[in-house]
Amino acid sequence: MPDAKDTQSGLVARTRARYAEQAANPDVQKGRRYAVIVVSVGVILVGGYRILQRHIRAEDTSFTNGVMPACASPVVKRLLKDAIEESPNVKQASALLHRTVTVQETGYVPVGAKGYEVRLCEADILFNIGRHDVPFTLTWVSPAKDELWIEVQLPF
Repeated sequence: MPDAKDTQSGLVARTRARYAEQAANPDVQKGRRYAVIVVSVGVILVGGYRILQRHIRAEDTSFTNGVMPACASPVVKRLLKDAIEESPNVKQASALLHRTVTVQETGYVPVGAKGYEVRLCEADILFNIGRHDVPFTLTWVSPAKDELWIEVQLPF
């Protein structure tokens, strides 16, 4: 039976010889360069995509102070989705919001009883327990008109 030490040294010698042979081969070196270039380009593309997506998401969740956003605007849809998903009624009914089909404005009060403008809206929402019309209102939280309040009237 061969000695384990001799077998290991033979394995090491063969590995070293194979490495030296590949290192001398210009095709292997060219392949390594291409691999480094491809990986670098991939990292740059993925990083750029992430930066663009972060910028797009930031635009979706912001609005201009003092200007009441429209019912169908991305920021209102995001607020509506968050309000519905975090509602105790929805959790108790084990309902899941699949998608918002349509959002439309049903009314607008420039200055309400509290001195704030109010936007009345209705969304057609598809839940896992059925499709429902969900009315909701948008009002300003502060006189500076820099925070929105959404009040959703859930059907369950």
